[in-house]
Amino acid sequence: MKSSKLILIFSFLFCITVQACTIEPSLLVNHEDTPDRSAQSVTPAITPAILPTSLQSSPDSIPFQTGSPFCESEPTKNMFTLECKDQTLHIQQPSNRRRMDMLLQRMTEVLYGTPFTLTFTTTSSAAGGSKMDENQYGILFKDSTGTTYAVRFQGQYFNLEFWTMKDELKTSELTNPSFTPYLQIAGSPNFIQLTCMGALCDLSINAQFAGRFPLELNGEITEVGIFAASDWDEQFGEVTFQDLRMGMAQKNTIPALFTLEDDLTVDHATFAQSGLSGAFNAYSEDGFHFSPLIPFGYYAAKANPSLANVAVSAVVRMEIDPSGSSSRYAGLICRSSQDGMYMAVIRADGTYSVFRDTPGRPFALLVERNSDAILAGTSNNLLKLECVGNHINFFINGIQVEALTDSRFGLHFGRSGLFTKAGGEPAADAIIFKDLQIEEIRE
Repeated sequence: MKSSKLILIFSFLFCITVQACTIEPSLLVNHEDTPDRSAQSVTPAITPAILPTSLQSSPDSIPFQTGSPFCESEPTKNMFTLECKDQTLHIQQPSNRRRMDMLLQRMTEVLYGTPFTLTFTTTSSAAGGSKMDENQYGILFKDSTGTTYAVRFQGQYFNLEFWTMKDELKTSELTNPSFTPYLQIAGSPNFIQLTCMGALCDLSINAQFAGRFPLELNGEITEVGIFAASDWDEQFGEVTFQDLRMGMAQKNTIPALFTLEDDLTVDHATFAQSGLSGAFNAYSEDGFHFSPLIPFGYYAAKANPSLANVAVSAVVRMEIDPSGSSSRYAGLICRSSQDGMYMAVIRADGTYSVFRDTPGRPFALLVERNSDAILAGTSNNLLKLECVGNHINFFINGIQVEALTDSRFGLHFGRSGLFTKAGGEPAADAIIFKDLQIEEIRE
């Protein structure tokens, strides 16, 4: 394979763009928190990722043109077809391809220190006749130890992976595949930006902060590239890459801790409306009314971005008869991904539960107890759920009621938010949330 040596010396200037105001997250538990935060004037605020907003000079372009490593023809047995045209790399696969896992990858040599930024534009189109876009594709980068990392996209999911190549390629997920509403589908272009600094990498999709990966890179970046893949039972349509660029980020820049606060009295677009379809949901002066409409139905309202270590809190009020079904509850979620999530909930009868929910073992109960920390009746209860490393901590009205350790299914990355579940006779307007806070935690 030919290679092109790129000496990249450009610098990005970074700044923090704050919507409304910046709120510093508290990582300490305050055991004197009042359960009713209604007296506080909570202004919706977000501390977003640090993203490049001005440049000293144009970042270096890595071309998709004849003669570059990206445009070399692919062996026929791989069943991928590759074409570079008008500075765009087109990758396709015939509909009659063999039923086996397939991978195409292209890399080129670079010499690039950290911190750095990678940007590119990509489109993904489903195979003809397919109702779903099953294309897998993404970006690769290798550090000076020979370690290869990949950011993989499929549909509206993304994740970070670690690749090892000895006798054969082996991939290991460093983060769980996480949903993002920012990825456009059906052949729409997506502008992707990955910025790595310190021990973190921030992923931006179409100028929106989608996720923050914990990642300790070793030495310089020596290769970058792209890949496309298909599993044996999936159809691959077409993926295009264009305008791949790299730039040097400002030295010694550490991203601010992400913080989101929303009083939930009006719709600030914290939750995607599509995810609330089928549940009663309405914003009012007393908070976010969020209840299932079907018997034993359950819903989660999830906020972006996806994070690894996080604390999520909210005040919840349940207008539910305590003598009724114990299958009705409300609470918080963290690390919601394609692989599952953690849930911590309370009931009107004074009990709480912590669940690990995965596709193979839904609603696996980790703990369930009665607690005097839960205020009875229609009182406000302040809940807080921390997911840090393998530790799951649950607080009710400022009192820590549970400290668990769990690593069985490797749930370590995803979105946070609210959870509600109905019993056999659901009430259309029985659960009200307010004063949502999501705070990134760094170990």
